[in-house]
Amino acid sequence: MQCNYDESLIWFVHKANLLLKSNLQKELKNFNITTEQWGILNELYRQDRCNQKELANKCHKDQAALTRILDILEKRELVNREKSLNDRREFLITIANEGQQLVDQIRPHVQESIERIHAMLSDEERDTVKNLLMKLTKNLV
Repeated sequence: MQCNYDESLIWFVHKANLLLKSNLQKELKNFNITTEQWGILNELYRQDRCNQKELANKCHKDQAALTRILDILEKRELVNREKSLNDRREFLITIANEGQQLVDQIRPHVQESIERIHAMLSDEERDTVKNLLMKLTKNLV
């Protein structure tokens, strides 16, 4: 069975991702932060002090993209990089106090956005979508 790209699962997931990201970016715009920067800060907030490779894996970023994002966040004094005592080539990333404060300010706005999006679907529909996307990601990794 041949599938038209415009009707494919790849297209619908891509389009939904773009729209969800755009929706979140509207919330983050007031804080002068991108969705990518938010993802990194939020991950560091949950688990402070991890090396760049771990952080890249957790945030699904390649090393070069993560380095660019960290450069911006470090320049804004939202994160810190420390040389590892165990490996001279490794940097440990920590969230700075200003980064923690920013996450605390942003979280209620992100929560509102999540709730607005969740309200578009029933509990059963959300569970179905979530389970199907988890199945896809598990099998694609």
